[in-house]
Amino acid sequence: MKINWINWALILFGIFLAYQIIRNLLGGSWGVDELSLGALLAVAGILWKMSIEFTRMNMKFDGHISWHKNHGGSI
Repeated sequence: MKINWINWALILFGIFLAYQIIRNLLGGSWGVDELSLGALLAVAGILWKMSIEFTRMNMKFDGHISWHKNHGGSI
């Protein structure tokens, strides 16, 4: 499976966010509002990536269904 730059960015941001959460639990670094904003951005990025993947998968599925319709298959 090919990991593109969007996946790498989400992975690195997730690791950085986890590091900041651990630092916050130990008494330092970001406040709760920055952590919640970071978590919101991480979730938004993951949802954006999932919507891209679902659109790509739907296009492949539509192409597959149209192949069956053109070649006499029944659906």
